[in-house]
Amino acid sequence: MTARHDLDGLPETYALALRLRDEGLDEAAIGRVLDIEPESVAPLLVLAQSKLAALAGDPTVVSEPDEV
Repeated sequence: MTARHDLDGLPETYALALRLRDEGLDEAAIGRVLDIEPESVAPLLVLAQSKLAALAGDPTVVSEPDEV
């Protein structure tokens, strides 16, 4: 699976956030595009990157705890 296909496997918001970051946009600009607070962008990118790594089969990715 290529990185492009991996991004296609992510929910749209995560994929777009990663694409925008890769295009060089800062957190404020990404927040404006996604219509979220700039302070929310960094955690969103961390989660998106983790989900992308999981799709790529990275064995070091820690899964999220199950909801109770």
